[in-house]
Amino acid sequence: MPTIPDKRLLEGLSVLVVEDDFLQSEEIRLCVTDAGAIVLGPASTVKAAAAIIDMNGVDVAIVDINLSDGPTFEVAGHLLRLNVPFLFVTSYDCRSMPAEFQHIACLGKPYSDANLVRCV
Repeated sequence: MPTIPDKRLLEGLSVLVVEDDFLQSEEIRLCVTDAGAIVLGPASTVKAAAAIIDMNGVDVAIVDINLSDGPTFEVAGHLLRLNVPFLFVTSYDCRSMPAEFQHIACLGKPYSDANLVRCV
């Protein structure tokens, strides 16, 4: 869980979680909820993520690259086009992101809850 100074750092933000692994998405959900965020999702597919983004709008997103659809940057591209801030959480090497995503924050798995909250 986030440390005490981070406890309300995300107060009121709507955060989309794009992750297909149930346990990992649940850990992210608990972490950002504990920091005050409102969690949308989790979305485990590109189609589900796009529907949440288009229906609800989001303040920020936490995006895994490898979804049940397979490795994809489609959600990231959609967020980029809409100017929605996001960060990658991935087991892939963050240095190997395509050029268009090099400026996006990337948190390698495993990571601490406090680090996740600060990155969001």
